[in-house]
Amino acid sequence: MSGLFGTLNTSKGAMFAQQTSINVTSHNMANAGTVGYSRQQARLVTARPITLTGPGQIGTGVTVAAIERTR
Repeated sequence: MSGLFGTLNTSKGAMFAQQTSINVTSHNMANAGTVGYSRQQARLVTARPITLTGPGQIGTGVTVAAIERTR
């Protein structure tokens, strides 16, 4: 997956991950005044790379691994 399609696919994955982070931030802001609420945080990690035959790999961007509660 290289070339233009690969680049667009990597960008799409990054935008979905960032949208999840924005949604979590919005959720935190909406519940800031709620008694007992603790904020949440999206944990982003690198996505699995594409392994080529021979040396090297092609990165595939970022993904959301988990949404964790911070206490």
